[in-house]
Amino acid sequence: MDPEAWSYDRIVVATLPAEGAGDAKASAVTAFERGRSLVSGPDNTHGEVTLYAAVESPLPDELTEEWPELSGAVPVTSSAGQSLFETAAARCEGSTDPVIYCEDGAPVADGDEVETLAVVIEDADVSYWVVPGIVKRYQLPDEPDAFGDPLYCADCGAVTEHDRVEEDRADRPEGGVLTCRVCGTQRRGPD
Repeated sequence: MDPEAWSYDRIVVATLPAEGAGDAKASAVTAFERGRSLVSGPDNTHGEVTLYAAVESPLPDELTEEWPELSGAVPVTSSAGQSLFETAAARCEGSTDPVIYCEDGAPVADGDEVETLAVVIEDADVSYWVVPGIVKRYQLPDEPDAFGDPLYCADCGAVTEHDRVEEDRADRPEGGVLTCRVCGTQRRGPD
């Protein structure tokens, strides 16, 4: 994919149980990979999250200006963790793009879900951590057929490239099996 075809979108956080910072970061990577609603809109193919701790270049000021100091991973019970969680919770109100993701990749979409998550964190027997990440938004190519006829994913609906996992065979003329690069759903290819 063209490295110029992406841009920073927003900051998100994974809020999940973990035994330490390393465990929290590993779980956050999985949670963000499972996240289905990272980006929306007709001009985007998909989005992906890079953990804040793994970002090598400075982020644009407009991306971070309304956030407290970002870190790799912090316990929710710490002052830095509380600040990150409260800022993310406030951004959930009225936002169309989720800001908080749970361990299973499910987005926390509104104030009621934030309150439910806060109760779960408070009642948990394990420590919860907040791990910030940066969403990268990938743009559709300028030419609509830059990667052949566009395919709509049968599951997530994205218009994106699909990887061929099973070649066309004489006994299966329907185009082989293709896997969506966004969510991994397999489907039969076009004729």
